Amino acid sequence: MRRLSAGTLGGARSVEAPAFDRSGPAPIVHLGPGAFARGHLGVYADDLCRAGHPARVRAVALRHPRAAELLGPQDGLYTVTVREPSRLPRTRLVGAVTSIATGPGAAVLAVADPATAVVTLTITEQGYEGIGPDTAAGVVAAGLDARRRRGQGGVVVASLDNLLDNGRVLRARVLEAADTAAPGLADWIEAHVSFPSSVVDRMVPATTGADRA
Repeated sequence: MRRLSAGTLGGARSVEAPAFDRSGPAPIVHLGPGAFARGHLGVYADDLCRAGHPARVRAVALRHPRAAELLGPQDGLYTVTVREPSRLPRTRLVGAVTSIATGPGAAVLAVADPATAVVTLTITEQGYEGIGPDTAAGVVAAGLDARRRRGQGGVVVASLDNLLDNGRVLRARVLEAADTAAPGLADWIEAHVSFPSSVVDRMVPATTGADRA
C-alpha cells in the first residue's frame, strides 16, 4: 500500500483531493497537533479553505516528534473517518495542514511569522504548567516578543484544551512568561493580544492499525 502524500494523491480514488492552493502562507499556527486537533481544528480549517478562505495551518509539536514523523512524509495530508450509529463510516482527506515541525525554536518562529494571525493550542492540562523557554507559555511569549520588536501586530491566542476558563489560564501563563522574558512585553501583550476561551466536548480516538488498513 502506497503512503499518502502530495505525490501519490492522484491515485487515491476513495477520497477527494483538496481543490485549494496549499502552497500559500499559513495564518493559523497550532501547537500540539495530536488526534484532537487533527480531527477538529484541521477539519474546520479544511472546510474554510475549501470555501475560499485563507485558513492553512502550520503545525508544531513542542516536544514529541511523532506527529512530524507521521505527517511530514505525507506533506501534512491525512484522513479523518467519522463513525456514527446506523451509518456507514465516512472518510475525508484533510489538506489544511501544510507544514509540520518539532521543537520550541520552530514554535517561536511560527508565532513570530508575519503571516500568523491565530495561534491555537492543544497541549493537555499539564502543558500549562511552567513558564520556562521550552514551555508553551514561554514559546508563545518569545514569539510575541519577536513580533513586538519588529513592529508587527498582535494575534489571537486560543486554547482548545478541555480546561475551565482556558483562555484566562493561558493568558495568565503567557503574561508570567513575558514578565521574565523582556521589559514591557507583558504590557504590549495586554494591549495587542486576545485570549478567547473555548468549550470542548468531543473526543477523537487514537488511530489504530485497523484504521490505516
